[in-house]
Amino acid sequence: MKRKWRYMAAGLVVVAILAVGWLWLQQREKPATGALTRVTAPVQRGTIAAAISGTGSIEPAERKTIAAAKAGTVAEVRFKDGDLVRKGDVLVTFEREDDNAERQIENKEISLEKAKLDLESLQLQYKNAMRADENTEPIMLNIRSKELDIRQLEQEIADLKEQDADPDPIKAPIDGKLTGFDVEAGDLLRENAELGEVVNFGRLKLVVRVDELDIAKVKPGQRVEVRADALPDRVFEGAVAEIADEGATSNGVATFDVTVLLAEADGLKAGMSAEATITTMEKKDALYVPIEAVQSVRGQYFVFVPGEEENARPEGETPAAGSIRERLAARMRQTGMKRVRVEVGVHNEDFIEIVSGLAEGDTVILPMAVSGETRQNVPAARMGGFRGGAGFPEGGLPAGRDEVTRGGGLGGAVPGGPVPGGGISGGGFSGGGR
Repeated sequence: MKRKWRYMAAGLVVVAILAVGWLWLQQREKPATGALTRVTAPVQRGTIAAAISGTGSIEPAERKTIAAAKAGTVAEVRFKDGDLVRKGDVLVTFEREDDNAERQIENKEISLEKAKLDLESLQLQYKNAMRADENTEPIMLNIRSKELDIRQLEQEIADLKEQDADPDPIKAPIDGKLTGFDVEAGDLLRENAELGEVVNFGRLKLVVRVDELDIAKVKPGQRVEVRADALPDRVFEGAVAEIADEGATSNGVATFDVTVLLAEADGLKAGMSAEATITTMEKKDALYVPIEAVQSVRGQYFVFVPGEEENARPEGETPAAGSIRERLAARMRQTGMKRVRVEVGVHNEDFIEIVSGLAEGDTVILPMAVSGETRQNVPAARMGGFRGGAGFPEGGLPAGRDEVTRGGGLGGAVPGGPVPGGGISGGGFSGGGR
């Protein structure tokens, strides 16, 4: 009985060994389903732009307060609240302060005429005295006195006429609509009394707050697109009209008010919420690639493209650095890619201009991988520009050990690739374009 159990146990062991062997062979022959596929992008030509966005409320572009320049009694009100007015329209007139001014002016004018007649008589006396060779000194004194009387009367008449003139009316300071305007004939207004406003609803503006890190990129006249929450299918054009000289600080962060003047206001109402997108940079007919395709080493920029890396040693490179470069080139030949030096220009959060080094239609390799099993992109880190730590992942040589990879290193196109992750180390371009 014991022998029988021993045979059965031995048989089970053999079966287990065969099963394990079969599974091992199957696993060995099975192709890797998680292999990573290289991701590439073409060099394109078009417009590259950068923008800054902010939100705010639609406001009238102009509004002025109506005020009485001096105290007086209202004689006539020519417009009512809600009326549309033009700049310079007379809104309110005032009553005259003295009804006896006209009578006083008339009396003074009569006295002036008498004084002029007396002066003519004195002048005639003076001529007769001169012919008769008589003493003319008393006559000359009378003439001078009468001339002074005439000058005094003329001044008094001028003062009375000025007092008798109708008080300056209140006029509309700008084109617009009267709001809060409540004045009636007979009202006694005090000096500087506010009577309402003239608001120009035909010209609208939007004030948005821009972070201190972005405010230097905003300039007067830059093009702005405005989208109102209430009108999601429409885009309104505008331009930067004013930038605040002083910022407001909240929680240690300063923001600056930027005023956007809208070119059109059809359908918009004051008080609507809206978002403004300010175009801070725009370059047309530019060659560009995804920004993560560009890497940096010691201030030089380059991309990886399909092909074989050359072993040529750059002029001035040390033998040690050259041997490392040759090792890197050998590793890259295994992956079928090479490094191309480029000159870069403007950029935004997604793309960067290629000034030289590539041509339209060329292909660049991106520092991301697509799994054959999951087919999901694994992009390098992006922050509106180049970013320390972004690059080709899982390199073969650690960053900073040699002159070639010092300060960030290069990056491999696939895990276990020829050069270590690093990308542009310790800064590079800041986000939002330049």
